[in-house]
Amino acid sequence: MDKDEYYVELSIQSDTLTSEEITSILGMSADETLVKGSLRPPRNVARYPHHGWTIQTSPSKEDVEEHVNSLLERLEPVKNKVRQVSNQAEGTVACVIETTEVNPSFVLDPK
Repeated sequence: MDKDEYYVELSIQSDTLTSEEITSILGMSADETLVKGSLRPPRNVARYPHHGWTIQTSPSKEDVEEHVNSLLERLEPVKNKVRQVSNQAEGTVACVIETTEVNPSFVLDPK
């Protein structure tokens, strides 16, 4: 990797809603899903404590702000359904930096 790459993701975790149920409620497919109790690679020792449903932007050198905007645009048609799911599950938004630098950082415009 010659320069930082970024991506932004929304992950929804639930003890009760499966990823299939989350997909059905949202009407949107996930980029990645996890099944509660399944083994966690690569060592296959620990198990996932929750069901998981995740969408994310593709890693690239675009500014983090562009990734955030891209994810929000993708979620716009289902924003009310995301609120509905949030009553039964926990959501996390993560901004990820893949880098060779020791102290990576980014700044988001407050607008």
